[in-house]
Amino acid sequence: MDEHSDGYGDVDIRDPHTQIPACVRPTLDVWMRDPFVCVGRDGYYYLTGTTRPEEPAAGPAHCVGDGFRLWRSADLRSWEDLGLIWSVEQDGSWQRHFRVYWPEGARIVSPEEFHAAPPPADVRVHRGCWAPELHYLKSRQTYVLLGSMSYNMGVPEDRRVPGDIFGGTFLLLSASGEPTGPWVEPAGGPLTDLIDPNLAQDDDGNVYLLVLNSYLLPLTAC
Repeated sequence: MDEHSDGYGDVDIRDPHTQIPACVRPTLDVWMRDPFVCVGRDGYYYLTGTTRPEEPAAGPAHCVGDGFRLWRSADLRSWEDLGLIWSVEQDGSWQRHFRVYWPEGARIVSPEEFHAAPPPADVRVHRGCWAPELHYLKSRQTYVLLGSMSYNMGVPEDRRVPGDIFGGTFLLLSASGEPTGPWVEPAGGPLTDLIDPNLAQDDDGNVYLLVLNSYLLPLTAC
């Protein structure tokens, strides 16, 4: 690998031509991956994305993302922080479990089992929560919140996709019709064993789940 590539192929990330221009300023001073913006029913723009916990010390260090946060803007310049609208620990169901990579093999354990007998520090643990997207669902006149976990609780064979990705996509519906929830999970479990979901709606009211930018699945319940 080229000494200047830093894992990005042949791109020299130190080359001025690959840098963000000096005139560009951050929209938010927030650590974020996978940003996604939608236009809400009220005309506001809503921003969400993968974020770090506000207080990393409050939870296990191996957990990436403690839930989904939301910001609102009228002009795409000034953003109002609406806070944590869905918490893995407080609002999750199967999402609260941990995937523990024991030497004899990985195993999913309940939060009660995990906290009662925490694994040693040298044992890898995953409870990653990332890639949220907020969509306004016209057919239900409410909002949908999509997300991914770094594991799943056993997806039925007919919903599995061959490959080496092991994750869990899920869909939440706003019970209040508002973009801040509260949220209910119609499926009660992972929709697929993949990650990075997106929602598509056609003019006939059909709703589709797009995962990994490759697989399109109809959502008949929506």
